[in-house]
Amino acid sequence: MVDQGRVIYKKKHRHVIYIASNPVTADAVRRKLQRLFADYTNKPVVSKVQIIKTTVADTYAYLTHESKEAIRQKKHIYDSKDIVLLSNFDLARYQVLDVEMKEDILNKILDVVYVNELENIIELRQYFAVCDDIEMMFGVSDIRQLNKIIRENTGIIRLYLDGNYQNHQKEIDNGDR
Repeated sequence: MVDQGRVIYKKKHRHVIYIASNPVTADAVRRKLQRLFADYTNKPVVSKVQIIKTTVADTYAYLTHESKEAIRQKKHIYDSKDIVLLSNFDLARYQVLDVEMKEDILNKILDVVYVNELENIIELRQYFAVCDDIEMMFGVSDIRQLNKIIRENTGIIRLYLDGNYQNHQKEIDNGDR
């Protein structure tokens, strides 16, 4: 943290998102986390247990300083390689895309199909496989979210793929390719 040109370091700390399948008390969560982190330290590890009032994705963004509010406050954004995810935590399971975001992502997918003249879904999947940064390009963190949008919009995506296929067939028939 920087204050008036001086670097001020906060004490090392960790944030935890604990998702329980059944109702549990804050004290039970505290004890479970103490046992989980016993290998790391013999000191108490949990100073505060709090029930979240937003989504898991919003809480994760808040804790990693990726939320709009944290960015506005110019908080240090934690590097993803420094974030330790335990128990197969998968943020993508908790991310919910609103209608506008889905529409934007669909338009980007259609642009990829059109510009790259993709003719079938396998070519589209291969494009995603070699894509350097799906999150940067499409705004989603993993392929499952893209697949969900594709499933919801199969009709229009099929029209684009078929259009490219038909154009390619015309070129073959005309001897252009």
